[in-house]
Amino acid sequence: MGELNLENLKKYKDEILKAEITSLLALWEKINPGKQNKSQINIIKKFLSNWEYIIRDKKLKILEEEIDLWNDFLNNWRNKWRSQKDNKYLLQVLYGIGESLNSGIDKGFPDDNAKLEPENDRWLSNSFGSFKNKIIYLSLDKDTINNIISNLECYIKNFLDSESINWDEIKLIKKKIKNLYYRLLSDDRFPINDVSLWEQAYMATTMFKASLSEYILKNNNIQSLPKRMDVRWRILGIQYDKLRLAEKGYKPQQIQWYREVSNEIDDEIKKLLEYDYPIGNEIYRDETGVYFLVGEDLGEDLKNGSSLVKLSDDLKEIKDKIIKIFKDKSFDEFYPAIFLTKPSRGIMNLTHLLEAAKENFLKVDLSKKGNDICIERSNSGRAVGICQVCGQRLVFERDKSDENKNICDICLKEKTQGRIERWFKNRDKETIWIDELKDKNDKIALITMKFELHDWLNGDMLNSLLVREKDFNAYFSMIKDLLNLIKSELSKEELESLEIDNTAEDKINKFLLLYDAGGIYEPFNEVYETLKKNKNIDNVTGRHKDLVKRLLVEDWIEDFSFFDKSSRMITINKKKNKSIQDSLQDNNAKGHLYKIFAINYLILQIYNTLLERSIGDRWEEFICERLEDKDKNQGEHKIDFDKRKIYWNNLNDSDIEFLSTLILQFLFRKNPSPARLRRIWESTKEFLEEIKSDLCAFAGIEENRRKRFYWEWKDVKVINSNNNISDKEYQDGDSLFWADKDKIYLISYIKDLKAGKEFNLKESTGNGNVIASVLYTDNTKFEYYQPYISIIEPTPISWQFIIPAEYVPNLIDNVMKKYYENFKFVYGKLPLHIGIVVQDYKKPLYVGIKALRIIRRDVEDTEKLILKEKACKIKNVLKCQKIEESLNDTQNYFSLYSGSHKKGYEFYLKPNDKNKKWISSIDKLRDDEEINIIPNTFDFEFLDTNTRRNDIYYDDNNKYKRKINFKSGRPYDLDTWKKFKKFKELFSKNNISGSIRSTKLQNLISVIYDKWEDLVSDSNQIKNDTEAIKAFLASSFVNILKLNNDKELADGIKELVDIDKTEKDEGIYEALKEKMTTENLQLFLDMFEFWHTTLKEV
Repeated sequence: MGELNLENLKKYKDEILKAEITSLLALWEKINPGKQNKSQINIIKKFLSNWEYIIRDKKLKILEEEIDLWNDFLNNWRNKWRSQKDNKYLLQVLYGIGESLNSGIDKGFPDDNAKLEPENDRWLSNSFGSFKNKIIYLSLDKDTINNIISNLECYIKNFLDSESINWDEIKLIKKKIKNLYYRLLSDDRFPINDVSLWEQAYMATTMFKASLSEYILKNNNIQSLPKRMDVRWRILGIQYDKLRLAEKGYKPQQIQWYREVSNEIDDEIKKLLEYDYPIGNEIYRDETGVYFLVGEDLGEDLKNGSSLVKLSDDLKEIKDKIIKIFKDKSFDEFYPAIFLTKPSRGIMNLTHLLEAAKENFLKVDLSKKGNDICIERSNSGRAVGICQVCGQRLVFERDKSDENKNICDICLKEKTQGRIERWFKNRDKETIWIDELKDKNDKIALITMKFELHDWLNGDMLNSLLVREKDFNAYFSMIKDLLNLIKSELSKEELESLEIDNTAEDKINKFLLLYDAGGIYEPFNEVYETLKKNKNIDNVTGRHKDLVKRLLVEDWIEDFSFFDKSSRMITINKKKNKSIQDSLQDNNAKGHLYKIFAINYLILQIYNTLLERSIGDRWEEFICERLEDKDKNQGEHKIDFDKRKIYWNNLNDSDIEFLSTLILQFLFRKNPSPARLRRIWESTKEFLEEIKSDLCAFAGIEENRRKRFYWEWKDVKVINSNNNISDKEYQDGDSLFWADKDKIYLISYIKDLKAGKEFNLKESTGNGNVIASVLYTDNTKFEYYQPYISIIEPTPISWQFIIPAEYVPNLIDNVMKKYYENFKFVYGKLPLHIGIVVQDYKKPLYVGIKALRIIRRDVEDTEKLILKEKACKIKNVLKCQKIEESLNDTQNYFSLYSGSHKKGYEFYLKPNDKNKKWISSIDKLRDDEEINIIPNTFDFEFLDTNTRRNDIYYDDNNKYKRKINFKSGRPYDLDTWKKFKKFKELFSKNNISGSIRSTKLQNLISVIYDKWEDLVSDSNQIKNDTEAIKAFLASSFVNILKLNNDKELADGIKELVDIDKTEKDEGIYEALKEKMTTENLQLFLDMFEFWHTTLKEV
C-alpha cells in the first residue's frame, strides 16, 4: 500500500461531494412509472436524460483531469462503463464497479417471470417479507409528485452551481431524494421487492464515494482506470459503550444528557467523515458506536495478526479530529476505540467489529485525555471525593450542594441543571422526572427490547430465504455435471477434441436461465449460436463482440491443456499448432471456438457467483478450509481468491460436490448485498422507532395519565410576601413541584387526585418551612406530556426505556401484535427478547439500569437458543396475512425451516460443515414435523433489594436460561405470555372471585415453596420421594383452590399446565399429578411473582 495524500482529499473535497450528489441520480430511470414502479401517473422526469440540461457543462477537475458530469459520467453510464479506457471516465468506471457489485449481489437471480402482484398495485415489503407500504405513486397525486421532483431539481442545480459546499444543503438534498426513492421499487420481481430504490442508490453511491476518495488519496494524477476485480472496501468503526454511559446517570436528566451527547458525537463524526474529510458514508449506528464504509487502503494491518486493522498513520489528522470531538463533547470524560475490518466486496464484515465491541471498549484511545488532578484547589477548597456521575472528576467543597452532594461542577451544570432548561422548552415530550413515572403502586418498569440480529447482519440467516423455487436435487445434479464438464474439457490436449453435445448444451442453457435472462442468458445464446453456425468471430454483433474477444484471449485460454504456455501456441490437433490469433482464422480451429466460448462463459458466471460473493468474508475462509487449500503448495491450490481463479484440474469429486452446493445456494438464496443488509437493520430500527413514537398507545397509557397540572402565579398563595419563589424544586410529602418563572408544575403522578386537594410547598432542602400553597380544582390547568424516559435511542438491535410498571402487560400485548404484523414470515428466525426490571421509583435509578444491562441478555451463540417445535406452530402464525402477501405466496420464500426433515434445499446456513441443513417451506411440511426455531422471549426481575440484580445471570450451556435454579424457567417463550394473562384472569382482584381465590393462592404458593427444595434436590433419598411430593402438590392444588367446586378455576388451571379441558373434573387430581413437573411449578411461581409481588395485580 502506498502513501495516502491527505492534502489531495482536502483539495478535491468539493469535487467529491458534487460527484456524490450527482451519483444519486444514476438510477433515476427506475422511477419511471412505465417500468417497475408501474402507475398511470405522468411525471415530469421519467428518464435520466431529462437531467441533461441541468447537469451538462458542469465540470469537475479531479487530479488535474477535467471531467464532465454528464458526458463523462451519467450519460448512458450503464452500457459504457465496462469498456471505457480514457481517464476522463474515472467517475463512471468507479460508480459502475460499485453499483454492479451492489446490484448484482442484491438482486440475486429471481425468476424473470415472477412479477410482483398485484401488477397495478405495486408495494414494498420490509426485509422479512411483510407488507411495508405501497409505492409513492399510489399515495400521492401527480402534482405533489412533480412538485417534489421540481423542488429537488432546483436544489441540485443550485448545489452544482455553488462555489462553496454547505453540509446542511447536502443533508437536505439527500433527505429529499430519500423521501422519493424510499417508497419506490428497485426491482419489480418477487421476492426482491424488499429493497427500495433508496437503499440501492445510497449504497451504490456510498461505495462509489469511498472508492473515489481512496483513489484521490492514493494518486496525484489519473494514471489508469481501476479494475473491477481490484476494488474492495473496509468498514471503519468508531466504537464506544453507549449502554455503559447510560448506567452512569443516577437521575433521568443525566441519563438524557448521555443519550443526547452520544447522538451529537455520532452526528459530528458523520459530518467529519462525510463532509470535512469525505472518505465515505455512514452505513450503520447502534449502541456500540457508528460505522462507515471506506476504501481498502485506508486501513493498516496490526502486527498482532488481529482480524481488525487500524486507521492508516497517514490519516492521523482525521483520527485526531475524531478524538477531539469526544474530548470536547464529553468534557474529557470518555473516548472511542477506532478500528477497521479486513477488506471485502460487501459489508458483512461489519459483524467482526460488532463481535469485538466489548473487547475494543477496553482499547480506547486516551491520547488526548487530560490527567491533571489537583487535590487542593484554592478557589474551591479541598477535594472531598470523586463525582458519582462521571466517576472521574473530583468534587470540591464549593461544588457541593444540598441536593447534589457528590457531583462535580461540570456534571451539575451540564448534565443536571442544563437538562431542566431543555425540558422546560419541550415539556410535551418525554419527561425527565422519575416521579411522573411511578404507577399506582409507586413502581417503575425499566424495559429493554432487543433483537438477536447478529446472524442477519452477517448474512447467515439470508441463507434460509429464497429468491426462486426450483427442484434442488435436479439442479444440484445438473451443476455437478457442468463442473465436471468444465474440468473434463479443460484437460483436453487437442482443440479438436473439445465436445459439447446436445445434452451438455441443454444443461448449460438451463443453468444460465437461472441468471438474469437479458443480461446473462440472451447474450450467451446469441453468441453461441452465431459462433456455432458461422464459425467466425466477425459474425458476432458489435454489442457482444467485446465479450467474445475477452473470453478468447490468453488469460482465458491458458487453463486449457491444448494451450502451451511456454510457446503460447494452441494444439489444434496432433499435426497442427497455431497461435491464438491465427487460431481465430484457422478453418480447423474456427469450428471449435463456440466450445471455448461456452466453457469460458460458464467459468465466468461461476467466478461471479461463487468468488465475488465470498471474497474477504468468512465464506472465503470456509471454502479454503473445506478444500484443504490453506497449507498446500502453490501448484496444488484449488482456488486463488486474489486472482479470482479456480484450478479445475486440482478438484476432486468431493470438491465438486461441495462447490456445486455453494453455487446452487448462492443462486437460490437471498443475497447479502450492501443494500439488503442496510434494509434489514433499517427494518428492525423502524420497528422500535415506531413503538417509541406511539409508546403511550402501545402501553395503553390513558389520556388522563398524560396530564401534567400547573398553576399560574395568580393562583399561587405565597405564605410570606417578602419571600420570592425561586425557580427550583419544591415538595409536599412525596409530591414534587417545579417552579419556573410564572408557573408551578406538579411533576409527580398522584393517583386519584381529588378536587379540593391543597398542596403546601416546601423547599426540597432547608428548614422545611412552607413557602407557598396551591389548590387543585376541577379547573386546574394542565398540559400533556409523554410519561416515559428513553435510556438509549432505538437502534437496529435494541431500545431501552422506562414506563409506569402497571402498563407493562399492555405493552407486551401490543408489541407482540406489531411483531407478528412485521415479522411473521421469519417467526423463529428473528427472535425478539423483552427484558423487564421493576423497582420502587425512589430506589437509585442506576441500580435498575445496571440490572437492565444484564437482563437484555447478550447472546454470543444463537444456536444455543434453538428449540424443536411442531410445524403447525408456524402455520398458525402465518394464518393472518395481507392480500398482497398471500397473492405472492410469501411464505414459500421467507418461511423456510430446518429440522428433522430432509425436504427442500440442502444449504450451508452458516459457513461451516455442521450447519449444512435441509430447509423447507413451512407449507411443504406436515403439521407434526419438528422444525428448529429460536423463540421470542421475555424475562423480568423485581428489585426489592439492590442485590437482587445478581439473580440475573444466564447459563450459556442451558439455552441462556437463568443460572439460579429457582429462576431457571426464565426467560420464557413469549407464547407463554398467554398463560401469564390467564393466571391474572383467574386470580385478579378484578375477578368476582378474585379476593377469595387470592387468599387460597397465597396458601398454595407457600406449600409449593416448602416442597421446592425437596423436588429439585439431587439427594437419592429425596429422588425416591419425588412421586409422593408430586402427589402431595397435586392434592394441594385440588384442595386448597377447591377445584372440584370451582369449574372456571379448574378449567383455567388445566390450561396453565396443559391438561386437556375435556378431562373430567373428577379426574383432575390424577391429571395434575402428572403435570407437577419443576417446569410447571416454576412457571406457576413466576406468574405469582410477576402479578402479585411485582405488579400487585393479584
